[in-house]
Amino acid sequence: MSKKTPNAFILYRREKQSQLRKKYPRMPQRKLSGLVSKMWKRELPCIRGRYESISLMLSITNNNRNAAARQSVGPTDFENGSTHFFVFENRINNKDSLPIEEREQPLSTSDDDEFINSIFNFDL
Repeated sequence: MSKKTPNAFILYRREKQSQLRKKYPRMPQRKLSGLVSKMWKRELPCIRGRYESISLMLSITNNNRNAAARQSVGPTDFENGSTHFFVFENRINNKDSLPIEEREQPLSTSDDDEFINSIFNFDL
């Protein structure tokens, strides 16, 4: 199963912490975390909402991956000790079973940071 989806604050913290670490390389981690927390509390709702949206998209993507993993079964061949895994497709009300060109948006298999950066430009 996939790792837990990062919440909005964790996504914000990743971005801001790396920026602050470059600016203040000698700042202790504890102070850096406290500063990021205060920054988050003071952010405008539209900025916080942006991270909430990213978190929600990642959660949906992660849930789809987990659903596919739950459909796997195995091991099936006990006689010779080998393990086989099969994934059964659920084609009822499942957009993921459509060919890629017919999907609204394909699921990302890249890591979270690459996926987020492919959708949003954080360098604004």
